Amino acid sequence: CDSGTWSGTIATSCTDCVAGRSSGSGASACIACDGGYYSDKASSACTKCDSGTWSNWSAASCVVCVAGKLSSSGASTCVDCDAGKYSDAGAGACTACGSGTYSAAGRRNCSSCDSGAYSNAGAAACTACDSGTYSDAGAAACTKCDLGRYQDKNRSEGCVDCDAGKYAGRTGSTRCEPCSAGYYASSSGAQTCLKCSSDWEGAADAEMRARYHSVEGASACNRCADGYYMHSGDCDVCPNNAECCDGATLQSITPLPGSYRFTNTSKRVYACPMVGNCLGGIRPQEQCLEGSEGPLCAICSSEFFMHSSGERCEPCGDTSFLASGLVLLVVSIAVIIAVWRRTRLVAFYHARKEQLDAIGQRANSFFVTMQILLIYQHTRIQVGGTQVPRSATDQPKC
Repeated sequence: CDSGTWSGTIATSCTDCVAGRSSGSGASACIACDGGYYSDKASSACTKCDSGTWSNWSAASCVVCVAGKLSSSGASTCVDCDAGKYSDAGAGACTACGSGTYSAAGRRNCSSCDSGAYSNAGAAACTACDSGTYSDAGAAACTKCDLGRYQDKNRSEGCVDCDAGKYAGRTGSTRCEPCSAGYYASSSGAQTCLKCSSDWEGAADAEMRARYHSVEGASACNRCADGYYMHSGDCDVCPNNAECCDGATLQSITPLPGSYRFTNTSKRVYACPMVGNCLGGIRPQEQCLEGSEGPLCAICSSEFFMHSSGERCEPCGDTSFLASGLVLLVVSIAVIIAVWRRTRLVAFYHARKEQLDAIGQRANSFFVTMQILLIYQHTRIQVGGTQVPRSATDQPKC
């Protein structure tokens, strides 16, 4: 028999091999094709399946691999594409997924990464963006947040503007920093903070801007610097006889000791005529020393009297007034002795005339100076001026 045919022991003719089998010449039987091979009817040999196809044992034809699988030539089965790759039907090899996409094993196509994630080429899965970065869908890389924006979460699809009073001075920020005291950011999305004393747009000029201040994290310069107080949105100069510390308002102007303010809405602070009676302080109702009362604490209460110094009220039970009486007594005794010993005193005076004259001149200068200061103090107050400061401790000390 010819190749591709066969016959038994008692045959009058040869028979063609069926598809999926083959034979050489003079064959008594046809042999089935192995897996990965096929044959047509009356074939003398089996043919290897092409890549991208496969066959079982005794196959009359090869079957195309489905999408997501591949095969080499002569394959008896198709295998899945690896993760990160894909294939169409009949593929002899799989193709790597592009950047921004991914696939699991055995996929016919690649899927885009969701927003907030990215991938390189051939990825089996997408990677989440770190905080401080973001991505749109199908991204090959994450993008850093711009200046003035931040993102504190992973896998984000966008960044958030910094709130007013805060800023982000670098790209890829995970949080916004508050403006330092003395600085401000008036709107959201600030890349830097502005300085109150030089940039505050709420002031008319550079001189006025220097009066303004702010707390940490401020969106406006809504406080006044030391030496000024806030009134109707403006920073006014602190009145005489008072101190205005950072953030002072009209209500919080603080009279110094020896000064008096009639109400906490008054813009004027007065020097007290009896400085010892005025304690100063922020509460008008607590400004007077115990035993004094009335405007400028100038009235001594019942059971109190004006001290000889003229600076404060003292309790009537106080014996300090005896000092004046004692001095008077001593002077009287001295006069009596002087009269009695006049002769000796005259001789004493002539013997020490130069020293006594010098002492007298110094005493006279002292009393004249004291009179001048008292007259100056009284006149200064009468014409509406402030009291002469008694010491450096009476000055503002913010």
